[in-house]
Amino acid sequence: MINSNTRKTNNNFISLGIVIYVISIIFGSYIGMWVCFIGGIVNIIDGWNHDPVQSMVIAIGVAKFFFSGVVGWVTFFIGIAIGNGFIRKG
Repeated sequence: MINSNTRKTNNNFISLGIVIYVISIIFGSYIGMWVCFIGGIVNIIDGWNHDPVQSMVIAIGVAKFFFSGVVGWVTFFIGIAIGNGFIRKG
């Protein structure tokens, strides 16, 4: 027979796992779309607008732009893996 404390602990783990799922969706979207995709475009424009063109800023902007999808998905999957661990524990 499962006592009420064990059931409450299991529900807490499941609730925490679901919260981590939601946070990973938000954080993966933020990192992938805003920081890398939009930030990469802004870096390219800023590097191009300086009087001597700053090639390093442009190169970093291009790299952020091209890898934005991968970075967003990896951030998302790391959060999902952590949340999945909590849900399985519960």
